[in-house]
Amino acid sequence: MVTALFVCTLTASLDAQDAEVVAMVTAVNGSGTVEANGTTEALEIGRELPSGAKIILDGGNASIVFMDGQLFELAAGDRLELGADLSASTITGGGGTRGVADGETVAVADGDVARANNDKWQSQMASIYGVRGDASVAAVSPRLTVANQTPTFFWFDGDSVAAGRSKTYTLLVRDPSGKTVVSQELTGTVYELNKQDMMLSSYAFDRSPGTVYTWGVYAKGTEPAESESLPASFVFVDTEGQERAREKEVKLQNLVETGSMDETSYHTLMSLYYADERERLFSDAIPHLYTLLDNPSGKKFAATQLAQILNRFGNEVSTAAAYFARKARYGM
Repeated sequence: MVTALFVCTLTASLDAQDAEVVAMVTAVNGSGTVEANGTTEALEIGRELPSGAKIILDGGNASIVFMDGQLFELAAGDRLELGADLSASTITGGGGTRGVADGETVAVADGDVARANNDKWQSQMASIYGVRGDASVAAVSPRLTVANQTPTFFWFDGDSVAAGRSKTYTLLVRDPSGKTVVSQELTGTVYELNKQDMMLSSYAFDRSPGTVYTWGVYAKGTEPAESESLPASFVFVDTEGQERAREKEVKLQNLVETGSMDETSYHTLMSLYYADERERLFSDAIPHLYTLLDNPSGKKFAATQLAQILNRFGNEVSTAAAYFARKARYGM
């Protein structure tokens, strides 16, 4: 009974928040502020914007996406006041105050923009802040279901005592029969998220839907015997899921290539698409979030999303999840 009441209350609260959000910041390559609900804060990627919010861009450029899927870019000196939707919003610049004109926006989604679940995850994130490293190497991603046919491998060495040191590792990947199809030496940094891009075609991977691969990363000299199991696994999603993800990627990549959308917005939108509960392709979001970690205005968003995703992956990557939870809370 108490649980049911809590769930209903939480759902009602989230529904109320859903009703007021009209846009979200997808890129900030400069500096600015947002005034909303009586507070003024720095403009950051992932910031959700209610009706009545005012954005002031002091320098550089920024992009926001309205919940109907229209992306709008602001230039230095612009002041944008959000109405209930795009048509009710106004912008003030060198030519005075006006509405957003036709041709100033670009459609990046079909009226259904994926959103972050920050409020939903706050209590869960709070529970992992204190998890500390155990000096083991975690095979972080890919895990669970993936659509990307050339997934990027990420690992995290939890030895905080040796943080920042360079170290040599071995990546092992096995096919469904247990045969080792990849054995590659890697160099990474202790107590940081490391990545290795691979052209899997070089290893004759079977990307058929439902095909499962296991893998792990080990400090050189500690590799397991062939008879021992590997700690992580991933499976290629069904054909519909692969085609839907590819269609989304191609559409947004084309917008970037034609100059209709900035690259930062591409990474923000793709990370949210893959992490959305309807797609559940969490591992495919990680390369995009990894890129956003390099953007000063995207670090908090990326760290928060990474903490949430890695928390889903279970105890084997809890040290990495806690690492990003602390980064999201206390700064990079």
